[in-house]
Amino acid sequence: MAESGVFLRKASGLVRDWSLFDALAFQSWSQPLIGPIFMFSMALWWPGANMVLSLIWLMIFSTFQVGVYTLMVVNMPRAGADYVWQSRTLNPLLAFVMNFPSWMFITIFWVPWNTYVYGLSYISPMLVLMGQSVESANWWSGNDYIYIMSVVCMIITGLLASFGLKLYAKVQKVLYWLALIGAVIVMITLGLSSSSAFIAGHNAFYTEQLGYAGSNAYQDIIQAAKDQGFGANPVNWDMMKALPLLPLNLMWGLWPTWAAPMYGEVRGVKDVKKTYLSFQMANIPLNIMNIIIILGIWNVAGNEFFQSANYLFWMGDTTHMPLFPSVPLWVFFVTGSAALTIFVLFFNMAFYFLLNGAANTYLVISRFMFAASYDQALPSWFAELKTRWRIPVYTFAYCFLVMLVMGYIYAYNLFGFKSLFLDAAFCFLGTFCMTAVAAIVLPFRRKNIFEASPAAKYKIGGIPLQAIFAVLFIGMSIYVFYAWVVDPLYGVNSMSSVPFLIFMYTLGAIIFTAFWFYRRSKGIDLALTYQQLPPD
Repeated sequence: MAESGVFLRKASGLVRDWSLFDALAFQSWSQPLIGPIFMFSMALWWPGANMVLSLIWLMIFSTFQVGVYTLMVVNMPRAGADYVWQSRTLNPLLAFVMNFPSWMFITIFWVPWNTYVYGLSYISPMLVLMGQSVESANWWSGNDYIYIMSVVCMIITGLLASFGLKLYAKVQKVLYWLALIGAVIVMITLGLSSSSAFIAGHNAFYTEQLGYAGSNAYQDIIQAAKDQGFGANPVNWDMMKALPLLPLNLMWGLWPTWAAPMYGEVRGVKDVKKTYLSFQMANIPLNIMNIIIILGIWNVAGNEFFQSANYLFWMGDTTHMPLFPSVPLWVFFVTGSAALTIFVLFFNMAFYFLLNGAANTYLVISRFMFAASYDQALPSWFAELKTRWRIPVYTFAYCFLVMLVMGYIYAYNLFGFKSLFLDAAFCFLGTFCMTAVAAIVLPFRRKNIFEASPAAKYKIGGIPLQAIFAVLFIGMSIYVFYAWVVDPLYGVNSMSSVPFLIFMYTLGAIIFTAFWFYRRSKGIDLALTYQQLPPD
């Protein structure tokens, strides 16, 4: 591919194959049944923190984030999103360094971690329902499973993504609605069932499927937690006491704008209201569903049981908690229908499987790498589009090869690597905050772009709305960063985190600087590249 001019070629070659609904479904990757429930299994370590109120905090935080990203997408609808916005508004080196660790490496962390989560939450309980022993079912959350299934996930979703965004969107749409139906089933059954029905179903499951010797497993779980010194935190409706759960929630809920790097290939993004809804629908409606599910948990199982069960599981009490307390499995406890429960478990797992591989790696990573390569800040072959479906094949290959290595290191926890996964949200929030800074600066530094955009119409008292959203988003993010740094309960401030992050950011700076001088030696001035918006 010839390198000429300030860009690699005169047109990106990407096609707007997605609708705003496709983007909405894509960024709803953390389904209501899995993200918050898994993370809330650890909420017991923050006494008095109300899970429902913490979701309201999350909706407020995410609304500011959605506002920033809506108006930045409208200003510059290009593949690469954060990297493009920051490099054209702030500084090219800063943009590359802030985006390089997030998109080229840390995103890949999600593949083995998510594989572990849906093994615990979906596959193991589903197999027990189908008659397998607990021992064989629990293989599906062990080290070998994590690595093998991560590779399988990458192969299958990589093949699907290789046939273009249109086919991916069709498969995604089907699984999205089936998974959503499963979530609604959970909400209805937990909301309308009684505590007595849950207790009876829970105890029968323990006796018949798990071979539990006692007659009242429900009460035994509560008592066992007490015997080990755990006292369940009562439900507290103090809004400020719920705030410490926001940094925990952001481990799964930081992503209502996850499809932003793809919005250069989405139709209709110049419509501010529709674009806003495509982001916001991945925030407020889904979190309202999360709230309904939490209320359903309290209705049928009670707060004390939920916290006690989670405590025993994380403490390794396999006598009382041989399986992860999977809330979707509770559909079986209250309905007695294995078929209905397997439907819920299977299709939520299938949708999560699809997004785990394709969404979290091939599609979003490739768009940053494509954009940087198109700017000639990475090797030109990352921007080559192959096959009739116009696929960046070499970026896909990069994703697969890196996951083979990082997935193995994570699955078997070499060098204590599993703890570094917790740096993922920390790193991404830094990237997103830099975009918020760009949103503040853009109306002044790139006034021509801003004034030509529909975003210029949205002001309050003469101040651009995107700047207001950005200030509020950064303000709440400062609290989150502070909590992550000072509170070891979040697991982010480990001794290995700082050198790891320093290495990643330094590597990004070295790579960008090397390409800057290499291109200059070839007569290409990248400073001219970053003065212009990349063409569609």
